[in-house]
Amino acid sequence: MKSFYKIISYLLLLPAIVYSMMVLILIAAALANPTMLLPIFLCVCVAIYTFISFYFLIKGIDGGNKLTRSTKDWITVNAVVTAIFSLLIIGQTIFYFARPEMIHQVADQAMRQQQGGITFTKADLEKYMNIILYIFLVHAVLLLIHIFLTLRLLRANAYLFEEKDAG
Repeated sequence: MKSFYKIISYLLLLPAIVYSMMVLILIAAALANPTMLLPIFLCVCVAIYTFISFYFLIKGIDGGNKLTRSTKDWITVNAVVTAIFSLLIIGQTIFYFARPEMIHQVADQAMRQQQGGITFTKADLEKYMNIILYIFLVHAVLLLIHIFLTLRLLRANAYLFEEKDAG
């Protein structure tokens, strides 16, 4: 199980880096447009979860080092938000795959808004949208599997976390 967990952890690092860069780029726009704050928050939580669980893997499980109790808390809280993010992504992709006419509508709208520069055919755009949906679906499923394994490993390796001081 540990080697499978390690493989998934490494696979999730690249999307977490992309989410982190996206958040840094879009944070100013999100402050001007409050509707963007929730997706930005979800992306931040996914990135934090991925990085802190990777830290738990490298320093705690592989390194055998003691970790602070707050590390476990950060993993747990961000795992909940990341699970919500994953379920939302899975729901959206299933919705789009069940109703392909929605992809056609989005492609039509994108084609109408297209201005000069790079030109795509509607068929190409729909193909790329389907590929992106499959990538997001795989990413969301991997996140859910990773969360499940992380929570099991947190319980199994509870000795790695320092107890809070009584005073």
